[in-house]
Amino acid sequence: MESKLGSRLPDYEVIKPLGRGAYSYVYHVKYRSTSQEFALKIIEKQVVVQKNLTNRLLNEIKLQKRLNHPCIVKFYHSFEDEDCIYLVLEYCAGGELFSYIKSEGRLSEDETRMLCSQLVDGIDYLHNRGILHRDLKLGNLLLSEDRTLLKIGDFGLAVKLSNYSEERSTLCGTPNYISPEVVNRQPYGLAADLWSLGCIVYGCLTGNPPFESPDIQTTLLKIKDMSYSLPNYLSDDAETLIRSLLSWNPDERLSIQDVKNQPFFKSQFFSTLDTRTLQSPTLILSPVSKHRSATYVDYTETIISPEKPGKYDLPRSNRKIKSLKQDPFATPRSKPIVIKMPLSTANLLPFKHISKNRVLEINDKGWVIVNMNNRQLEVSSDGLTVIYQGKLTNFREMNNNCAKLYQYAQTALDLVRSKTPKIKLQIKDAMCMLMWNEPYPNFEVDFENGARVCYQIGSGKLYVHPLTGGSFEISPSEDYEHLDQSLKNIVDTTLEGLKCCIDEERKLKIT
Repeated sequence: MESKLGSRLPDYEVIKPLGRGAYSYVYHVKYRSTSQEFALKIIEKQVVVQKNLTNRLLNEIKLQKRLNHPCIVKFYHSFEDEDCIYLVLEYCAGGELFSYIKSEGRLSEDETRMLCSQLVDGIDYLHNRGILHRDLKLGNLLLSEDRTLLKIGDFGLAVKLSNYSEERSTLCGTPNYISPEVVNRQPYGLAADLWSLGCIVYGCLTGNPPFESPDIQTTLLKIKDMSYSLPNYLSDDAETLIRSLLSWNPDERLSIQDVKNQPFFKSQFFSTLDTRTLQSPTLILSPVSKHRSATYVDYTETIISPEKPGKYDLPRSNRKIKSLKQDPFATPRSKPIVIKMPLSTANLLPFKHISKNRVLEINDKGWVIVNMNNRQLEVSSDGLTVIYQGKLTNFREMNNNCAKLYQYAQTALDLVRSKTPKIKLQIKDAMCMLMWNEPYPNFEVDFENGARVCYQIGSGKLYVHPLTGGSFEISPSEDYEHLDQSLKNIVDTTLEGLKCCIDEERKLKIT
């Protein structure tokens, strides 16, 4: 059909908007020549450039145009103009499964069985071809007008594996549906989609995903802790299916073939779809690839207000960008900020610091929260999981605005660490403190009479602030016999305290 469809925006009449994502708009359109109805996904090239999504978009087009299954949204055609790329997709008049469940409250087991059996067929088709979807969720499952047929959509995060056992390590997906191995940044494979299936079945039967929480942090912690409950109205078969899919260990999780044999899914539900003509030859996969892709953008969809049919009020850009076929995307103008090492809140206590236009906080979960000029960043205690403006990403895939806040948080935590004692010892009349900043920690000594000494190991200088006021520098290795006795006592105590603190630190490392 691709060659028969038009490749200009005026070839299509816009009927109504369907929704929007982080970098795209979707419209219900009619092809003027034949009156066929489609979903038209419109992606601004400038946004793709800014968010470094070139590979993700090209991968989505390449993968989806090769798929042909009644339980997968059909890809018909793609074209482009100076500003945008257009994907012509199958139109599903029943909308998202997510919206349907919200309107109904929850689904019966029979309806869940009918719809999810089709989802299982679709996943089976993908997995047989070595395709890991990576973002199965209620919002990416679309329904026919009578809501009896279900189709898998949005392949922006899907990846083709070289081997059935190949694993990926990129943090991606939608928080409510990602598996523990993804949350923990461990290698993951096809079993990650089966975890998402368990969350979807749970969501159909209860109205909400199992780990849903008011904030992403709590959701991720619930997944790590396997903190969910099953309502008592579920049948034994439904409970068994959900528990078997939501298994912490991916090796113990049901395979897609195991799911088909579960009592919850009676065999007749898999015979409702005639997929005999869709069987492919035996798949021959190459040895495991060591390549690790790095693509993630959270794109929770929201409904946008309706417009009159035929009215073109589509997103446009003045930026001139070359053809996707000739030169996929221009190089972004701004140089990307590179964060070489993730931050860490290890050994830092919760605190909250408020200053003009900015707030820095470590909460009781160890997460860093930065709010600056109405932009909010949340970072996990190990620095790898990042939530910017309410959207989940990770340390390797931050855009520049996110990276700037991350950089600020990192610098601020370094300062906090340089003021946080790791070792505290009372030496004579002074409290000696070796701080947590590494590899060259700060060392501070507070004397009972008010004198103070600061020293950064490796700097070669003690900064002495005596009670009498003023300050001076002295090298620990140089002769200080010329000082008066009170100052010599300060230096002596400082050097003794430094030696004792370093000895204590070594003991800690040994244990």
